[in-house]
This record gives sequence, structure tokens and C-alpha cells, in this order.
Amino acid sequence: MRSLADGLVWASRLALRWRRGTFVAWGLAVLVALVGIFTQLQIATSNLDLVSPDLPEVRAFRRVAESLGTPNVLVVVLEGGEEDSLDRAVATLESSLRALPEVRSVLARLPYDSRWLAMLGLSSTLRSHDGRARYLFVQPADPESRAETIEPMVHRVRSVLTEAHLGREGIRAGTTGIPQYALDDKETIQHDVSRLSLVSLGLVAGLFAWAFSSWRRPLIVIVALAISLIVTLGVLSVFPGRLTLLSAFVGSILFGLGVDFGIHLIDRIEEIESADGYDGGATLEAIRALAPGLATGALTTASAFMVMTVSGFRGFAELGFAAAVAVLVSLTATVTLVPAVLAGQRAPTKGALEASQRFRDLLIRIQHPAVAVGCVVLALGVIRIGMPGFDTDYMNLQAAGSETVRLEREMVENSDYSPQFAVSLVENREALSDLVQRLRREPTVERVESVLDLELLSRLPVVDVQGAADLRRRFVTEDGHYAVYSFPAENVWESDHQESFLKAVQRIDPEITGIPVLGEFMMARTRRALKVTAVLGGLVVFAWVFVDFKRWIPSLLAVLPTILGVGILLTLMRLLGLQFNPLNVMALPAVLGIAVDDGVHLVHRFLKERGDLDQTLLGTGRAVVLTSFTSIAAFAALLLTQHRGLASFAAVLCLGTASALVVSIFVLPGALGAARTQLIGDREDHSPYIVEERMNR
Repeated sequence: MRSLADGLVWASRLALRWRRGTFVAWGLAVLVALVGIFTQLQIATSNLDLVSPDLPEVRAFRRVAESLGTPNVLVVVLEGGEEDSLDRAVATLESSLRALPEVRSVLARLPYDSRWLAMLGLSSTLRSHDGRARYLFVQPADPESRAETIEPMVHRVRSVLTEAHLGREGIRAGTTGIPQYALDDKETIQHDVSRLSLVSLGLVAGLFAWAFSSWRRPLIVIVALAISLIVTLGVLSVFPGRLTLLSAFVGSILFGLGVDFGIHLIDRIEEIESADGYDGGATLEAIRALAPGLATGALTTASAFMVMTVSGFRGFAELGFAAAVAVLVSLTATVTLVPAVLAGQRAPTKGALEASQRFRDLLIRIQHPAVAVGCVVLALGVIRIGMPGFDTDYMNLQAAGSETVRLEREMVENSDYSPQFAVSLVENREALSDLVQRLRREPTVERVESVLDLELLSRLPVVDVQGAADLRRRFVTEDGHYAVYSFPAENVWESDHQESFLKAVQRIDPEITGIPVLGEFMMARTRRALKVTAVLGGLVVFAWVFVDFKRWIPSLLAVLPTILGVGILLTLMRLLGLQFNPLNVMALPAVLGIAVDDGVHLVHRFLKERGDLDQTLLGTGRAVVLTSFTSIAAFAALLLTQHRGLASFAAVLCLGTASALVVSIFVLPGALGAARTQLIGDREDHSPYIVEERMNR
């Protein structure tokens, strides 16, 4: 750790000596990154993009998709108007949609004479129970459901709906299903990423400038952060070459965490400049003093994110890699680019330094044992009230008032149809009959469809030859296997219904696949990732802290904000009814990094000041408060997104950051004071700071 700290000082000294070379190097890095961003970086929104293609569950899904076409069907929903008008609209749209090059098949009605079907009590079209809605299941031609093929297909389908002028008949048309969700997610990313990243940057910059009563130095740090983001995206354009819904908001993570390095640097520079006898060289002196804390903070935060790469969930792995790169790039920019720009700048005004002093004085006055005890009680409250739940309903992640969600929920509640079905493949007729019978006896299965149903209608007059061929391809593969479709009796996204349905069908056919099976598998991977990140991330963070301090007591004190902060976060989530979900679980590594960063800097300063708690708060307390506030400001911008999953991610980040701050300001100072003798007394000669001072003498 000391070698890394020395490396940061060396890099800063080099940047100050070769300022022009530093600017050229970063300029070239930005140019190369921009080329990669505009030519290589993709946005991936398919559910298959979040998991490894080598997993057995994913291979089973892909095998079915290759044989029968993808189960990720787009559902066109027609509402309103007279029943005859709806039926005519179905016939018109069916032929137009079937002609689209991105479409493999369209299931909109049974391809038999409607009069014969009526005599059997069947409807030729796929309708709701009340007859007020019609459904057309549009199957993409691409079995992989890739974003580059799904998006144009959905847009073409929408164009067909627009050109049909259904409004003349009082008919409203909408779309739902996985392809529409994927497009909604991509539009959210494209619309919200740039807008909210700028909001994050603006909030961080404004708060930064307000705290230091100046725009000049904070603006330098903010520009360095913007450059860091460009370089980070350039790295991501090489590997993994794309952004997913999870990794797309790496900019807000960078602004929330990367700015911490700059805040500590500017705060320490001003402290040095305000001291009596200051004679210049504040930047390098500040970096020399901060280097151990900056190194530990960066490594712990980056490591907490990198732990996500072994979570077993590809989406989390790519997010973890992106966030770790962002943290390390922002640290590099802080110790090289920022000093190079600061060199030769005039010192801040006397008024700015006085404002800084007043802020530090406030931190000393607000210390109170009762608040510290309350924080500990709140942190331990999770033991009493239990952990937050886990929301498995994918539709709860979508935008509030989403038309896509409304259409699917109404279809599930008011019809026999759903885009969320399970699929089985069998090799012969005997196995087919046995499987169908067993599934139909299962109460969690609403309906079972197979080629046996099709054969019951085979004697009826066929009015749509192409439709009959498409319908048969849905049940019989080219190599002679038979498909069986199981539709759930209840909403399969709700945890209880999902569990009972999947347990039942997997007991009957362990090889069954489909969207519900893949969805539950991804949810299980997400829950596993949460546990891995929490346990392994915590261990890695503590390991780095111990490498830094080399003693148990300061190491335990440094991670105290992490331990108690996470406890407070979990308690607040439980009290507020905020559940974990597949998106907000990725907030945990960020909370771990923020919390331990606060603790490391405070403990380092306490040792540096030889147990002077007031001077510790005067010197480092403001930076800790400000880094937390800027992180909250950056993450709070994400609360403005329409995507409820991402908004919940922001909420957990804000709560976690605030929890860590409260512990750092109200609990850790008291713990440091209580442990002063163990930290400074008999062990003083072993302090790296004392050794360094003696060597300098």
C-alpha cells in the first residue's frame, strides 16, 4: 500500500514537472476514447445479454429458440371498437405483419373456417374474456433477440399499426412483451443517461463550489471527472464493447465516487494554504499527506466493484468492471491532471478560507453521545426487524404508468393468453401425450398447447394456408421434435405464483425452459450476486484496510462506518418498505466503497494528528461530509429517471451514503477517542507517520 501511495506522489510530481506533456497525454487519451465510443460502443438490452451463454439454463433456452423461434414474442393488443371491427383489424394486420422481414411468424387467429369454429364453441381470433381486446403474437426472426434486430422489428410493427389508421374504427393499438420491454429500457438509457449524467455533474459541481466558496478549483476537478468518464467509456468500448441497462449509468457512479478524490485534495490544499508560514508547494504536499488514504480508498472501492465480476451474473460482472475502471481512472486524473492545471493558480481568497474554518468548527460542536448511541441502535435494528425482501416482479422495475406493463397485466388477468409461457421439447408422440396429460392435471397451469390440439382441428376447412403452416411450425420442429407450451394460471412475475408454477412444471419436466424459467434463473443469480458481493466484498475491503494499517484496532475502526452504515441502510429499507430487486442490489458495492473511504481518511488523519480528535475533524471532517453530500447529489439525480428499477438503485445509494456519513461523523470520532491509548499510546513508535517524521529529521 505504501508503494502505491509513493507511486501517486511520484505521478503528481511528474505531472507538475511536465505539465505540457500531461495535457498532451490526456488529450490523446480523450481522442482515442471518443473514436472507440462512436465506432465500437453498443447498447445491449436483451435479457440474454445479462447472463453467460455457456450456462445450462441459457443453452436450453437458446436450443428452443433455434428450433421453434424465440419465445421472446411481441404482443400487439387491440382495444376498443366493435367486435366486428376488431376482427377485421386482426385480419388486416396479420398479413401486413407477416410480410415484415424481421418477423418469423404471426399468431393472430386460427387458420380455419370461422363458422366451423363457432359450431365448436371456439373463436377464430385470440380475444379477451370480455371480447373487448384482441391479441396478435409476433415472433421475431432473430432467435437471439439481439437489440440490433429487435429494435427495427418493433419500430416496423409500430409503423404498420400507425398506417392501418385503426383510430377511425375507435380501436387503440399497443404492444407488450419482452421485445417491447427491451426497447423501453433502451429508450430509457438513451434519454436518461445523458440528461441525468449532466444533472449529476451539475449538482456535484454546484455543491462543490458552494462548499469552497469558489468555482475555480472545483471546476478543475469537475472537468477532470468529465475527462475521466470519456476515457472510461473508451475503455469499455474495447471491453466488453457495450453498455447494458446495469452498466449504462456508470457516469453517475463516477461523478458520485470519483469526485471524492478531488474534494479531499482541494480541502487539504486549502488547509495547508491557511496555515501560518505557508510558502508554496501546497498541491504536492497535500498529495503526499493524502496518498495513503487515497490509495486505500481507491483500491477498496475498486475491489468492491471487481468482486461483482465473480458473482456469476454477467450483467453485474460488466457493471463491476466498468465502475472499477471509472474509480481508478478518476484517481489517476486527480493526481496528475488536476495538479498540472492547479500549478501556478493563485490561492483562494481569505473569505473562502474563513468559510472553510467555520464549517470545520461546526463539526466539533455537533458531536453528542446520544446521537452516536442512536446510530448504533438503528444499525442493530435489522437484527430485530429482519432483512429487506426481494422483489422478483420484473414489471415493478418499469416506468410508473408504463403502457407496456398495463397491457400485459390486463392480458394476464382478462384472457387465457400470456407472453410468459414455459416450453418443453419431447422426441416422440408417446412422450408428448404423457407430458400433456401430466401438465393438464397441474392446478398452477392454466392451459397446455401442443400439436395434439392442432390435430383435433385438422379436419376443418383451412382458410389461411400460410397461417396453418406457421401454426404447425410452432409445435413441430424441423428435426421432428414436439413442443408443449404451458401457460401459468396466475401472474408469473409475482414471487409466490412464480415459485409454485415453476416448481410444478420443473417437477414434471426438468428440462423445461421459456421466459418464466429464464427469468427465475436470472433472479436467483441476482440474489446470489447480492450475497457474494456483500460477503466477499466486505472481506476484500477489510483485507485492503488491514494491509494499509497493519494493525487490528485501526483497521476495525476504519471499517466501522461500513459495518454500521450497512446495518442502518438495511434497517431503513425495511422500515420504509424498500425491497431489493435485480437493479438496486448493485448499489451495495458503492456503499461499501463510500463508507470505508470515509473511515480510512478519518483514521489516517487521527493517527497523523497523534490522537487530536478536534484537529482530525477540523482537518478531514469537512472533506468527509462534502464527499458524502456530493455522492448523494450525484445519485439523487437518478431518482428523476422514469425507470423504477434505476430509481430504486438511486434510493438505496442515497440511503447507504447518508448512513455511512452519520456513522463517520457521530460514531467514529467517539470510538477513536475511546481507543486513543491503544492507537497512539504504547504503539506510537510503530506508527508509519511517526517513522516518516523521524526519517525526515
